Amino acid sequence: MKLALYQQLVKNGEDSKALFNPGNIGSKIFDVKIEGVLRLNSDFKGITSMLSFNSLGCLVYVIKPLFSRLGDYRALVLAIPKQVAFAAAEDIASIVKKMEDTLANGKDEQELASCFEKDYKELDFDCDLPEQRNRYAFRCYGKGCKQGALEDLLGANILQEDYFKYEGVFFIPVEHDGLVRKESMDNLTANKMAVPAVLQPPTAQCQKAGCKAWIAGKEFDKPFLTRTGITVKITLKKDGCVDRDEKVKVDNQVMPVDLPEKIDWWRKIYAKSFSITGEDGPLKESETQLDIQEKVSVNKRERFIAVPESKLGKAHLIVNHDGYEPMKKVVDLSKCSPEKPLVVKLKRTRKKVSYKVAGTKVAFDLERTEEEKGNSPLQGFEVQEVKDNEVVLRSKASRKNEERRGDERARLADFDDDDVPEEGEERSHMKVSKKLVTCLASGLVAGLLVGGASGWFLGKHNGEKTAMMMVEQQRLAKERQEQMRADSIISVDIVHYLDSVTPWKKVDMDSALFQGKLNGFYDALNTYSFETVQVMGDSLNLQQSKNLQKLDSVIKVMNQKPEYKQKLLETSKKPEETVPVFSRDGTITLANFLGKLEEVIKIVDSEKK
Repeated sequence: MKLALYQQLVKNGEDSKALFNPGNIGSKIFDVKIEGVLRLNSDFKGITSMLSFNSLGCLVYVIKPLFSRLGDYRALVLAIPKQVAFAAAEDIASIVKKMEDTLANGKDEQELASCFEKDYKELDFDCDLPEQRNRYAFRCYGKGCKQGALEDLLGANILQEDYFKYEGVFFIPVEHDGLVRKESMDNLTANKMAVPAVLQPPTAQCQKAGCKAWIAGKEFDKPFLTRTGITVKITLKKDGCVDRDEKVKVDNQVMPVDLPEKIDWWRKIYAKSFSITGEDGPLKESETQLDIQEKVSVNKRERFIAVPESKLGKAHLIVNHDGYEPMKKVVDLSKCSPEKPLVVKLKRTRKKVSYKVAGTKVAFDLERTEEEKGNSPLQGFEVQEVKDNEVVLRSKASRKNEERRGDERARLADFDDDDVPEEGEERSHMKVSKKLVTCLASGLVAGLLVGGASGWFLGKHNGEKTAMMMVEQQRLAKERQEQMRADSIISVDIVHYLDSVTPWKKVDMDSALFQGKLNGFYDALNTYSFETVQVMGDSLNLQQSKNLQKLDSVIKVMNQKPEYKQKLLETSKKPEETVPVFSRDGTITLANFLGKLEEVIKIVDSEKK
């Protein structure tokens, strides 16, 4: 590629033509408007120079003012394609000097032809110019300046990042700086001159490593213009891996970038690359803590752990989830991904819980989860007291008997002196009362046999019938034990769902997720069948659900007045529908549902005032 030369005349308009090697860069030549930046008069016989950068390269204007009219001038414009800026650097200063001599002495421009015959080696590079640029700046040279001659400003030194910010930069001899309209231009004289340099991209190495290089926020796939003496950060990017930064010290004007011969990439291992399940199904990813001993870094926002590829095959995985035993295992992470997650099964945390039946010598230990601890493992018994890992049980029948005794004592205490019977009546009454007290005081205690517990407590009773009943109770206890455990787990899962999931979904409740226990609950709620909602809540032992407690509280208010339910159904039914419903998209947000009920209550109460 060759340099080009253009002739420009600004007089009654602007006109330019190519003298040697015309090209696209010539379309960037413009009227400099020198009258706005220089104070020139007819006594000025000198030549001034100006640089102008564009996307194709650099234009060096050598300008001779004409005084036929203010602002007129003749110029020779040297066009330097950016691809040859470095290769032609040594010739630029001498060519500009010959251009000045040609203009100043009125010589024939064809005498410059030999300067534009040389082909230069091309080296393309990115040269980012700001979208918004200032108009002009100037730089002085000569005695007292760091740049003693014009030649010091030309050559490869024209590629100063400071210059890219302006549409034109004038080079002014220091003795003529009085000609500059300083209010119109920035002064760059004191700015430090940088030695331009070009970094060549590591294209072949990137292809071999399966990565891409980025520099200054864009892909590094062509030479990059910088300056010597600085350190440049190059970022390597590879799919599925953490970005890797390499720092390169620029110590040559044309310098190839070499990557390390072996790059130890750090693979991103996302939380979704693991399927964490418990005994009752999948566990929430957001509540699970993952850790890997070989990790290099952790990104909490994107939820991934970075692991060196060299250690993927035998990584030490640690998984923690509240209520479950921590899992430590050596795994192969090279094959897991969000599309094919590694399945990790956790066991619930269980500890020994001591159970004792109140009023008896029956005691036994069971391995129980924290959720199971407060549930009675015996059919017909309930928890009376929980103290750390000791639980006291009592039979539901004994509680009911105590309640009945209390009611009887209260009834007998209601007799006053006016109710004293006659002598004959007294005997009859006393016989009945004594018989009643005798019946209430006597009770039968069933034998127990559960898990590791042994022994049973038996009240006095005669006959083989009692013994057969005992055997039957033991058999039923064994059969019911596993069913109770399954029902208890399902109830805990339902409570967790009701209190943790928003919104509630029909597809969830009617699915096999809860073994059919919640079938119909959504429909009952959606059609305001409050009695069904309450019955299902009681039958499933869901009183531990905070959300169900809120729902039950508002339903009890709704049941106080039939007008509430009537108004609710009226406001929920559309003309084309036969049944009033709350939701029509298969989801119910509890806060919105309760808001609807409370709104109806307020409307009815306000109408009655």
